[in-house]
Amino acid sequence: WPGSDKVEEGDIGDMVKGGAIGNGKFDFPWQPPGGYWPPYDELLPVLATGGALTGHTAVAIAAGGQSTCAILDNGTVKCWGLNDHGQLGQGDTNNRGDEANEMGDNLLPIDLGSSTPSQVSAGADHVCANITTPNAAPNQFLQCWGDNTYGQLGDGQGLSYGSATGTMGASLPLIDLNGAGFIDVAAGASHTCVVLAESNATSSSSVTCFGLNSIGQLGLGDTANRGASALTMGLGLGISLS
Repeated sequence: WPGSDKVEEGDIGDMVKGGAIGNGKFDFPWQPPGGYWPPYDELLPVLATGGALTGHTAVAIAAGGQSTCAILDNGTVKCWGLNDHGQLGQGDTNNRGDEANEMGDNLLPIDLGSSTPSQVSAGADHVCANITTPNAAPNQFLQCWGDNTYGQLGDGQGLSYGSATGTMGASLPLIDLNGAGFIDVAAGASHTCVVLAESNATSSSSVTCFGLNSIGQLGLGDTANRGASALTMGLGLGISLS
């Protein structure tokens, strides 16, 4: 590149990794003629025009291990990328986004029944959503789909959801948080943590986690997994922080 007045299209990503900064200039290892390249985000395709969102805007987004999910302005969720465990919530294990005619209107919204999502969080191979369900109290619930090898979906049964027909929509369970409301959810690689709202039992918000606990990532003072058994959810949920 040094001394050259021409840069091939495929070089741009390598140059950005080599030292692009926010104003679009490259301090290292090379300055293009004039010392300026457009900011990297200007070089990327926009999903809203012919991509995943077609005709809608995203109000929330979450990037998982090798998949991405967005909540759209019409209250639906769309996910694309790797789907080996059903983390795209389409009732199959077909990847989406790597071939033509898989995005835009061809990418179907995830079936969450009558639930409306307000937040989505993606782990390595699972996704959890903070959803509102009408005619229920409390009306804020957690639903998760994808890989459940370690109980990271918190269904209390160890079943996976999203990889086969009939496992989404009305079949997708509401996670048993012992009747507690919650205000935030974060999906880790193979575990999930939830910030519970204040209740009569606690004077402040507390954190509970379930899923893989091989190195204590649930914060419960042991290495036992939680979430795949009914005994470890609901009343059996441990409090990581309070």
